[in-house]
Amino acid sequence: MIILIYHNINATRKLEEMTKIAFGFDVDLFVVSKPTGSAAQSGVPEIHKQAFRKGKNILIVGDLRDAIELIQPDEIYTITKFGEKPNFEELREKAKEKKVVFVFGGTEPGLSKKEIELGKPINIKWEIGEIGEAAILLYELKR
Repeated sequence: MIILIYHNINATRKLEEMTKIAFGFDVDLFVVSKPTGSAAQSGVPEIHKQAFRKGKNILIVGDLRDAIELIQPDEIYTITKFGEKPNFEELREKAKEKKVVFVFGGTEPGLSKKEIELGKPINIKWEIGEIGEAAILLYELKR
């Protein structure tokens, strides 16, 4: 089971783009944790409409720890420039058998040190931003 968490997002456009990627690659659950600003005011209602229309699963929570507590994943991976290069084949196999969570930070410079430590840090391709990284990750997992 592939669960994507988008944490601490404040830009509506970025939230909408990440939602398109998550829904386009048919993640099992898309979670938005700690949305603020325009993302919370206008982005969250918009992505809820998209989820309803497309029959997708979405969860909005106030904080990353809330999401983890509710989901109770088997594995957590935090996406950061400080992480190791992922073994996509291994991740693909784990996602078939377990609840695997991938956490992306929505604001620069990404996740805090405490947030990174909640899971195993991996670095997909930090230079392109979280939306590009999510697309690469999900493409590799769904191959």
